[in-house]
Amino acid sequence: MGFVGGFVRQNDLVHQEVQLAARLRKDYPSRVDVSVFANHQGQRAHDQILRLLSADHARTLSAEEKLSARVILYGHS
Repeated sequence: MGFVGGFVRQNDLVHQEVQLAARLRKDYPSRVDVSVFANHQGQRAHDQILRLLSADHARTLSAEEKLSARVILYGHS
């Protein structure tokens, strides 16, 4: 999950955070889910993480899902 400034679009390749997301999607197309969110979209990012990690996409994680979760957050400032 990448975070950018509030006015940066998630497809604006001028910004390094968006470039990193694009590179990760290209290099690991079947192994990672990469999303970019504005800095004020924390709840939306949290919901996305829960949905991706939950086997039934119900946003409720089992103990096993929590133990096996791997999440990387990155951003700027």
